[in-house]
Amino acid sequence: MSLTHLRLTAVFELRRLFATRRGALWLLAFALVWGLLLRYPILSAADLMRRDDLREFFLSLSPDGLSTLYLWSSPELAVFWVAALVLYPMATIGLAADQMASDLQRGTLRFLTLRVSRDSLLLGRFLGMLAIQLMMILASLAGTLGLALYKGAPLMPVLGQSALVTLNLLLVVLPFTATMALLSLLAKSGRQAVVLATLFWLMTPLATGLLSMAWQPFEQLLLLIPGGQIKDLMVMTPADALTTSWLPLAQTLVMLALARITLVRSAL
Repeated sequence: MSLTHLRLTAVFELRRLFATRRGALWLLAFALVWGLLLRYPILSAADLMRRDDLREFFLSLSPDGLSTLYLWSSPELAVFWVAALVLYPMATIGLAADQMASDLQRGTLRFLTLRVSRDSLLLGRFLGMLAIQLMMILASLAGTLGLALYKGAPLMPVLGQSALVTLNLLLVVLPFTATMALLSLLAKSGRQAVVLATLFWLMTPLATGLLSMAWQPFEQLLLLIPGGQIKDLMVMTPADALTTSWLPLAQTLVMLALARITLVRSAL
């Protein structure tokens, strides 16, 4: 596997985002959605968190959950953390759905593999998708930082937590991106990959639950499903969330290994 081929393949994914109509529409939708989220839900929720008369009410509703949100250096950053944990995995499913499907269906992968290895192509596109998501995370986080500093949040603590938030969100989307790499090899188009992803995240937990009723150890298979830890992460600080980083890393390795096996066995 050549590092040059990995870099060129990843850069091509970036160019496809910024130089195509589909990519421009995706960026426009991203900017509109996060602009509205920052202006209304995130800003409004942060203002509510600042009110002392509502703090006891919130804590009485969920003393073990919402209490951790008050440990953040900025309410805006705390609300952003919860929103991003929900939205970025969902966005990844759509963004990374066509890593391989269209090229495999058109037969262009056959010509690409004359220049680069299948491993370089798979991993390069995976890394390109991660680079795109990192830029999106940083862009939305920059808007949140602007709101937090405007409301008087301390600069250095906010910057420190923002760095941890960025790292954690990147870890969260890792297995989702790898899973879509696998599903894009099984689908005939990006849309079909999204349908497969929907079925995967709906049916796999249900099937695993039924199997675990017959034999309890089957319950451990839930650890292989990306996103299972997101609910727990919502009530953690970013520093505590890093203690669970082994799980998305393991899920990513499993999904990439399955994707590689599928690509190697595919007839291009």
